[in-house]
Amino acid sequence: MIAVMMFVGIVVSNIDRENNLLKQRVFVLEMKLISVSSGLEKIDNDNTLLAKKVEVADADLRSAKRDSEIKIRKTEEKLSSAISAVENKTAELENNKADRRELGLVEFSLMGNIDNLEANFKKDLAMVNDKIFDPAVIYEKTQKSVVKIETNKEYGTGFLFGKKNQILTAYHVVKSPPGIYVKVFLNDGVYSEVLGKIKRIKPEWDLAIIELAVPLNAEPLMPADIRNLAVGDNILLIGNPNKFNNSASAGIVSGFDRELKNLPLLRAIQIDSSIDFGSSGSPAIDKTGKVIGLVNMGMTRSSFDFIIPVNYINSFLAEE
Repeated sequence: MIAVMMFVGIVVSNIDRENNLLKQRVFVLEMKLISVSSGLEKIDNDNTLLAKKVEVADADLRSAKRDSEIKIRKTEEKLSSAISAVENKTAELENNKADRRELGLVEFSLMGNIDNLEANFKKDLAMVNDKIFDPAVIYEKTQKSVVKIETNKEYGTGFLFGKKNQILTAYHVVKSPPGIYVKVFLNDGVYSEVLGKIKRIKPEWDLAIIELAVPLNAEPLMPADIRNLAVGDNILLIGNPNKFNNSASAGIVSGFDRELKNLPLLRAIQIDSSIDFGSSGSPAIDKTGKVIGLVNMGMTRSSFDFIIPVNYINSFLAEE
């Protein structure tokens, strides 16, 4: 009997334990059910909110579509207006083409006439300038390039030629071999004195070069093209006759190919200017301010004298 009761007690105890476990499981299930219900409720709320957002977005989209359609219509209207304006302008330009072509022909004709008038004017001006001989202008342009040369026994004239430190003169003014020093007086207003050294000589052409240690503040004279030089052309001499410094004398070309007894190896140019002692070595200058020759000598009690043509000078300088 006791054993039965103990068995029953054990069975009842097991049943109670099972009931407690079952209750716990039921409680857990109830809690999970509550959680699921809460999740479902949240999902419902989210769906409701999402539906509202979708509704708002749909309304915004429809509004944006309406705005876009309005802008597109306005753009189409502007584009249509611009196309019409371009078409009208094109038609206007087409109508003006003939007028422009005619205007172009008139302009071309006028330009041709202007070019012809300008060319004729320049030609006439060149002819006038070619005939103008202004000794005062030539003297002012060239006189600072002319110097006076003195040795122990002689004096004469020289001039810058080709270089600022190179004086050209007549050999018979210096009558000395290369290396000898001579006095050079500048036409600077106070007739400053500098020393020059004879660099090269050519007695048979009556030419000499004097080299200066320091370049002068004056422009060297340049050679003229004497191929077109003619009898009657005006010239200007600048020299130091009888020690009258930098005197100017105007004259004309009187002849070519003159033979000189003292210089049989060259042919001189004859001029009508009077040359006195001290003028030897002077430049003979044309209307452009360029050198056509160098004064060699004068004929005693005559109205004509001679110059050594510049082509001899060029050849002499080229021998260096």
